[in-house]
Amino acid sequence: MKFNNDLNLLGGDTLFGMGLIGLVVLKLFFPDDFLSRFTSEYSIIENILAGGVTGLLTAWIAEWMLDLKSMKKVKDKYENILGPIELNFWERLWISLCAGIGEEILFRAFLQWALMYFFGFWPGIILTSIVFVGIHGYLNPKEGKLAVYGMFLTAAMILWSYFSEEVGIYFIISAHAVYDFYLLSQQEESPLQTDLKQS
Repeated sequence: MKFNNDLNLLGGDTLFGMGLIGLVVLKLFFPDDFLSRFTSEYSIIENILAGGVTGLLTAWIAEWMLDLKSMKKVKDKYENILGPIELNFWERLWISLCAGIGEEILFRAFLQWALMYFFGFWPGIILTSIVFVGIHGYLNPKEGKLAVYGMFLTAAMILWSYFSEEVGIYFIISAHAVYDFYLLSQQEESPLQTDLKQS
């Protein structure tokens, strides 16, 4: 298995950087809740299957939106950012898993829990989703069409986040990974920007 060095580092930084930070701050600030953030009444397999289907459906809708003529500038912008990069199956899988695991441990296992603790269930979920999408650059009010796409992603993240609390953290890890993997897999025909590329 041969990796592009930049991709290897990018994936590793996300997985071990964000993931480790999430684990450390969760253990530091919420030691009594640490294990509960990674357990569920549903099995890991049920989490992964449900999350995978949700991630795939979200990716289909995202792809449909970006293929609209009115969204051409948004699509072109991220095609230019992604560039002429070619990824093999293992590289796409590596990037997708790193993003799904690393980012969700930080944002959902820790940040979402912290915001829910201080502000309540729904405010915590909504705030986390807005922060997550905003950090990835999709909520720029100066770019109207991009913001429209960002609002779709925010709505999707609110849904994902809700189910991450009701079903389990592995649900949203799976949804995120499948979403990224699908969009990365379409890049030869229509390169799309994924969450990780803005991280």
